[in-house]
Amino acid sequence: MNSNPTQIAIFHFARRREWFATQNLCPYRQQMVLSRGMIGSQAGEPKVACPFHKKTFSLQTGVCLSGEEYTIETYPVRVEEGRVYVGV
Repeated sequence: MNSNPTQIAIFHFARRREWFATQNLCPYRQQMVLSRGMIGSQAGEPKVACPFHKKTFSLQTGVCLSGEEYTIETYPVRVEEGRVYVGV
């Protein structure tokens, strides 16, 4: 049994009509919280901000947009017939 299971956060960016999926684990705080973060854009790049420390990550690439070396895993998403599929 895996003692460190992967949790995936799924985001529906309604304004952009896009779906994104990332790891739920914040690499800075090591807590499963990114799914509770706020989404938005930075220079056209869709992003999520950790609810604890507000470090922001690209929903497309996982790169930290706050200028630090942290990254998060991102996963491909597709929607078919009202169902959301995440590639893991």
